[in-house]
Amino acid sequence: MKKIILIIIGIVLLVGSFVLGACVGITAFLQADAQFRASIATYNLKALDANRLDALRTSLELDVDGNLWLYSKGVNNPFLVLWPELTSQGIESLKHTASYRYQNPRGYASQKVLKAMSVEEQDRLINQGQKIEALVQKYGK
Repeated sequence: MKKIILIIIGIVLLVGSFVLGACVGITAFLQADAQFRASIATYNLKALDANRLDALRTSLELDVDGNLWLYSKGVNNPFLVLWPELTSQGIESLKHTASYRYQNPRGYASQKVLKAMSVEEQDRLINQGQKIEALVQKYGK
């Protein structure tokens, strides 16, 4: 009986430490990534101050597509149960973003750029575009 209790306690501690480690890890990643996000925001603010709206638009359009692609990669991740607030409250944000992309379609790469890419890069870009488009079709209006 003592052996079973020790095994159960061990499993609970193992699962608890995994969850805690995952939360600490994602927090550390977000903190480390903040410097790059701040740099991009600074670039956008400088572009806005200089009235370089095309550069600002390009940067923000890339943000939209990049985040839609990241969402499409992680939407079925089983570890999302660790952060239920991201899935239960995020659907309106996703609909808002997908609707924007639906109403404002954008090409992902010109033929000139595609010709300069390797076959693997072309396939990766096409795959990303298809995932983004699937989200836009599902959630956009």
